[in-house]
Amino acid sequence: MSIECFHCNKSLKPEEVFSGATDAHRGMWNGFKCPHCEKVALFVLQGKRLEIGMIDGFPGPVFEPESEMLIPSLEHQWGKNGLKVKMGDDEWLIPYK
Repeated sequence: MSIECFHCNKSLKPEEVFSGATDAHRGMWNGFKCPHCEKVALFVLQGKRLEIGMIDGFPGPVFEPESEMLIPSLEHQWGKNGLKVKMGDDEWLIPYK
């Protein structure tokens, strides 16, 4: 199971996206650093779907997914310290920026 980095198009496992997450923005997109190209890319969680993409700035900022993946075991919840992501037995806390 993999998804592609927006910048380098290399395959990523969801765990690499969540482990490389740099910041969370409630109701918007979240940042992560690609382990292959080291560039910061953006991701969004929509239910059980992970999307990687870019921002389209006209007429206002809108997230445009370039790659997406359905992850049946994906759970996520916003808390006071950031975005908590769980996939199977693995958990990540992505802090607010």
